[in-house]
Amino acid sequence: MKPFKHTRRSSILFFLLTPFTLFIYPIVVLSHVGKDLNRLGEKKEDYVPCNAFFPMLLLGIITLGIVPLVWTLRAVNRVKAFQADYGLTKPKVSAGSFFCWMLFGSLILVGPFIAMHKFLHGLNLVERKYNELLAGQTPEEVPAIEAPASEALPASEEPKQVEMKKEEEPAPAIEKQEETKPTPAPIQVVPAPKPEAKEEKKPEVSGPIITAALLRKYAPCKPGPYRVRFASDPEAVLTFEKKEEAIAFASELAALNGGRVIKK
Repeated sequence: MKPFKHTRRSSILFFLLTPFTLFIYPIVVLSHVGKDLNRLGEKKEDYVPCNAFFPMLLLGIITLGIVPLVWTLRAVNRVKAFQADYGLTKPKVSAGSFFCWMLFGSLILVGPFIAMHKFLHGLNLVERKYNELLAGQTPEEVPAIEAPASEALPASEEPKQVEMKKEEEPAPAIEKQEETKPTPAPIQVVPAPKPEAKEEKKPEVSGPIITAALLRKYAPCKPGPYRVRFASDPEAVLTFEKKEEAIAFASELAALNGGRVIKK
């Protein structure tokens, strides 16, 4: 037996996809429901198989929807019977409650949704229980086929059961080894080395200091005839159009390098 695949039927999708699929989605769902119910009840002697849903739907056009309603109520009762077989108590499903929710519950708009939710959810739980039992079934749990009395073997020819016992392996003997203490090594006294005198490194004299932050600060200034340079370097650091900007930049540059501004 194969496990059931459709065990997550959603009543929300059932009602949402009904208008978008032009009532095709509920027809497909209920057709699969009828097939699954027949699979669940194929081993029961008193089970009456479900008819195909689509022909019942066509008859509903003539009978003003009575035939599909009767088909659905019978399917609900079958789900209730399967719940009792598998020991499931929730959700409580019956044809009477389904009919009342569909008829009187439509006055509060959510009645048909509740009825279909209990019906589909109850069938989902039954099929999941069936799949769990099928997955956990062992060869010992499979019912054996008994031969008729005429073909039964006599007592002398009955097969004997062979018992296989696992030979006990002898436990390995544990021998206690004598611990040998290592002989201590002779201690030698060695004078500690004298620390070497470190030569002090004199700071190397670097060139002029120009920070990137200072250059970014005066980058928006327009270049012009006013040049700012170091006395030791003929190349200008920056040029300015306004004299005030050049003096301000030269003052900050001199303060950064520990010098002074010479105006020419």
